[in-house]
Amino acid sequence: AFYEVTNVSAPAIVERNATLEATANATNWGVVAGDNRNVSLRLTDPENASDTRTLDDANVSLDSGDAASVTLNGTVPDAFGAGVTTLSVASPDDEAAAEVRVAAAVGTVNGTVTDEATGATLADVDVVVRNGTEVVGETATDARGAYAVDVPAADLNVTASNATYAP
Repeated sequence: AFYEVTNVSAPAIVERNATLEATANATNWGVVAGDNRNVSLRLTDPENASDTRTLDDANVSLDSGDAASVTLNGTVPDAFGAGVTTLSVASPDDEAAAEVRVAAAVGTVNGTVTDEATGATLADVDVVVRNGTEVVGETATDARGAYAVDVPAADLNVTASNATYAP
């Protein structure tokens, strides 16, 4: 059995001491069934790259050629620092990773982008949230010009831009 891990999905930001849920696909590319293979959720401390902890494990059994979506949940250690880090989902054979931001507290920045002259709402506008010069959140407005992005709770700067917009 050879368990490949792909398509890791996790939130962009999570609080320390909160539940972190990640999903990934596991595929057995081996020629034999793989019974009770361990798939793990791991998170690295943003302030200490040598501190990677396993937050959750799941036993997965797949016949040759079969695939399954695996959901893992674990608590982000309270002792972890804040910042961007690596989350990984790993089998004994393979590993896939995603970026996640760990924060002391998480808030949501939301609003609506409108044309200053006409008041019309604007779709597909890029919204960037910065803490100083560091980008801590990004999204785009929806069809109604609305946006919402989870970010670390702090004093932040929000900018909206669209290079192709002409009123």
